[in-house]
Amino acid sequence: MTVREIIENAEHKMAEAGIEESYYDSRALWEYATGQDRIAMLLNMNEQVDDGIYSRYMNFVHRRCDRTPLQYITGIQNFMGLDFLTAPGVLIPRYDTETVVSSAIDIIKKKKYTSVLDMCCGSGCIGLTIGHECNINRLVLGDISGQAVSLTEKNADRLDIVCNIVETDMFSGIDGRFDLIISNPPYIRSDVIPTLMPEVKDHEPKLALDGSADGLVFYRRISADAADYLNAGGYLVYEIGNDQGDEVSAIMRKNGFSDVTVLKDLNNNDRAVTGHL
Repeated sequence: MTVREIIENAEHKMAEAGIEESYYDSRALWEYATGQDRIAMLLNMNEQVDDGIYSRYMNFVHRRCDRTPLQYITGIQNFMGLDFLTAPGVLIPRYDTETVVSSAIDIIKKKKYTSVLDMCCGSGCIGLTIGHECNINRLVLGDISGQAVSLTEKNADRLDIVCNIVETDMFSGIDGRFDLIISNPPYIRSDVIPTLMPEVKDHEPKLALDGSADGLVFYRRISADAADYLNAGGYLVYEIGNDQGDEVSAIMRKNGFSDVTVLKDLNNNDRAVTGHL
């Protein structure tokens, strides 16, 4: 069989399995299986494929048809131009989160902030991107998950970002104060999780998804304690679900934050809330 025939067959299998991005994923997995880039793939479409490559590729295709996320198969996800390692047990970086990080970077550069805490850091994509883009003297990333902390350490090494990475339940392992705290906490309502796509509900960690019955428990916890870890006038920046803008804003105001603002993502959905002491 030729490269073209194999890829088109894989695309068909993925589509039958309910994968909406079957065209993209079938080709991304070919690039991963062969080590070729997109141009090499296109140039070799009519070439015959040896059994070893075919077997390796189809193994990845079958995993994807079982709804294993593409990023858990390839072990990589691009986020704001940086490649982050991904692994089962740790939340996959989302493009929607780029809106949140961009808003934080704007604040940091405008205010000339030099200290940042990324709470619930997951893969580290938020805090490490900030460290890459801004002149930060003190960068701390924290997560309750040992798997997340380990992956963040690997990503920090890959990106050569100097930071402190802490395994901590919220602020319990955090010392000192910061100019800005940013967090993408678990915010999905418990009863919504079973309705999510199989890639999410069956493969991504519930610990990183479940925000309790109303999805707001971690916003309450962080907002209640944040003032003890922020410098005077310091900012708190959250990622939120697209129906949580009003509720998270109210929680922040109740805990003493001012100029609370809800920001939209590229799909015009509520995605971030910012406020300062």
